[in-house]
Amino acid sequence: MGTVRQEEALHRVKHLTGAAAAGDLALLREVGQAMRDASICGPGQTAWNAVESAIDRLGAFT
Repeated sequence: MGTVRQEEALHRVKHLTGAAAAGDLALLREVGQAMRDASICGPGQTAWNAVESAIDRLGAFT
């Protein structure tokens, strides 16, 4: 379920800028943390890593 929410937010961020995109970036971080903390499977715990890396290191959505 978390990866579906990530995908939805990423599609919105792709078409938004400024404060509108910042809200979805915050949502991505919140969902990613919840996935790490609550998922019972390995893929669910690590699916956020690629998105987080793109945001933090590449500045892909800023």
